[in-house]
Amino acid sequence: MEQLEKLIQLVTDRVMAEIEPQPDKEQFTFVGKAKDYISRYYEERGFQQVAPMELSTPEVVIVTELELYQMTRLAGLMPMNEMEEALLNRLMQQKTVVVLEEGIEKAFMPKSMQAAFEKAKVELRKWGVQFKQESAFHHPAVTQTAPTTQKKKELITAAKIQNKKLSAGDTFYATPDMIITALAKDYLREQNIQLEVRDAE
Repeated sequence: MEQLEKLIQLVTDRVMAEIEPQPDKEQFTFVGKAKDYISRYYEERGFQQVAPMELSTPEVVIVTELELYQMTRLAGLMPMNEMEEALLNRLMQQKTVVVLEEGIEKAFMPKSMQAAFEKAKVELRKWGVQFKQESAFHHPAVTQTAPTTQKKKELITAAKIQNKKLSAGDTFYATPDMIITALAKDYLREQNIQLEVRDAE
């Protein structure tokens, strides 16, 4: 009987694990070439990578390739293509846009134009763009307090109730995390034992 109860409890645990809803993961995607180390950085923090089909959906968009003239167009609110429009829409909605510093094309920038590009960068920062270097993505995830998990369900069988030696007129106190079998409920009725459900402590 004890082995049977253990088997029933095991099956119940597996069934409950399957039907309990799983929290949706936050999403991230790339504009430009995906970087494995950046993917690991966000996945270690519970994010899920998605294809860059719709830039308005993910919680985080990481831009790994950005031309200098694109920066000035974004800062000047003059998008020239769908990608630039999508990035501006994200900023207007106050959604996260991360630009990889190493992904900004600077090799052929004349010194005389440097001030203009720095000004564009300042403007984009004001609007919420986060400029990050590669080193920022190599830090291990900080251990956070695990989210509260649902209490494990306990299967209450007729045998378990019998072991409590309850008599007619007594009350069996159950909690929401208990699953009472049909046979156990029949036993309670037959023995004139009251069933009362209380909130779990």
